[in-house]
Order: sequence, then structure tokens, then C-alpha cells
Amino acid sequence: SRLFTPLGVLGLDSSQYPALIAAQAMLLNCYRKSDWAGAEAALAKCRGFEIEALDQLYAIYEMRIQSYKQSRPPDWDGVFVAVEK
Repeated sequence: SRLFTPLGVLGLDSSQYPALIAAQAMLLNCYRKSDWAGAEAALAKCRGFEIEALDQLYAIYEMRIQSYKQSRPPDWDGVFVAVEK
């Protein structure tokens, strides 16, 4: 699934959009491939834009990456399954 964010409210100069979009695409690509080092590097790039509106999203990815580095289900297909509320 996709998550859409209106870029105009993020406080970035429009010239920064392509780099942010590329960093987020790399994060998702690495995450889905279980490339945890690549996902962490891409996450650091994303966080480098210092967009407060996305901090919570990036914190979720960081938590999931750390968790999956420790113990990833063997049949994982890149989809997070919530087991609690």
C-alpha cells in the first residue's frame, strides 16, 4: 500500500522533493528486501531532512527494522502484521 503526504506542508524547498522521494523509495525497497543495513542508511537520509511531520513514521520503521534484525519470520513477505493494538 502507499502512504501519501502533501509535500507542500512539510516545509521543504521544492528542489528537495526528488531527494526525499528517492530516500523514502530506497528505505521501502531495502526494508521489503530485508536489507537492514541499506534500510538504516536510507532512514538516516530521510531523517536528515528534519521533517517533524514524518518523525513518527520514521520511528516506526526504525523500531520494525531493529525488531526484524533480531528475529524476522522465515516466510516474511515485507508486510508488517500487527499483533497488538
